[in-house]
Amino acid sequence: MDDILIIFDPNHTDIQEILNDFNSLHPRLRFTAETEDDCTLNYPDLSKRRTPTGLRTAISRKPTFTDTIIPFTSNHPIQHKYANVRYMYSKTDSIPITYSKKNINKN
Repeated sequence: MDDILIIFDPNHTDIQEILNDFNSLHPRLRFTAETEDDCTLNYPDLSKRRTPTGLRTAISRKPTFTDTIIPFTSNHPIQHKYANVRYMYSKTDSIPITYSKKNINKN
């Protein structure tokens, strides 16, 4: 299962109750809840930050991220090298962030 984003008002919604409902759907499905820290919630590859005017999206990297891609001079098949670059471009084009955030935002 991929990530599910639920935006709720904690004054009117109990996240533990929602989590219990999801986990009762099927015995082999297990859902977990991650809450925001300092108005920010991190997903794989992106970060959502709550502001007074809405949500801001930025590229997020795990602390173990090395920013390493397959060197062009390596012995990997050429289609793997191209796929790696296409994946990175696709990510930056599909995440709705500002141009400046695409170029800087390494943790």
